[in-house]
Amino acid sequence: MRNKYTERHLQFLVKHSIGRTYTELSALFNKRFSCKITVSKCRRIFYTKKLPRDGIKLDWCYEPRPGSEKGWFKKGRIAPNKGVKGVCHPGSEKGHFRKGHRPHNAVEVGTEVIIDGYTKVKVGEPKAWKFKHVMIYEAAYGPVPEGHVVIFADQNKRNFKLDNLLLVSRGELAIMNNKKLIFCKKDLTKTGKTIASVLMLANKRRAKDG
Repeated sequence: MRNKYTERHLQFLVKHSIGRTYTELSALFNKRFSCKITVSKCRRIFYTKKLPRDGIKLDWCYEPRPGSEKGWFKKGRIAPNKGVKGVCHPGSEKGHFRKGHRPHNAVEVGTEVIIDGYTKVKVGEPKAWKFKHVMIYEAAYGPVPEGHVVIFADQNKRNFKLDNLLLVSRGELAIMNNKKLIFCKKDLTKTGKTIASVLMLANKRRAKDG
């Protein structure tokens, strides 16, 4: 019966559509004519053949698009969960978080983790983290100025000694990376910072002079 629906078939659908859903109607149609049309196919017949649909009882509370199980709310209809908050499927309450509940994978403040070689420390709840080398620097010298970063002078991300933590501006860091002025020896890197600073001043003066 592929795409061969006679007037008899169409009349049957219209006649028995009153008060039935597409699901019920397709089952009735299959039983009557010994065929197998899907729910979406039954719905498509009504749309393509322009059959009256006013008497059809919707499967839920929306009017589906032709050939699709998805749809939209009909004008004037009210969603069944309107005004209801936190509704869940029966039996799924077990996995819900309650107010004040602490996730099983939560860690204590002070916990250290290593991400891309850098050590981060949890400094507050629920998810406040900070780089350990920055914390050590700020404890000694105060907050890192805006536009600046703290780097490891010897490139060893586990060496948290204060004399290995070097404050550089982002402009200086860009030049140091470009000119390869960051070394495995902290004294050479500090010299590289000085060179980068001089180059920055020279660039600014050159730009000013035009």
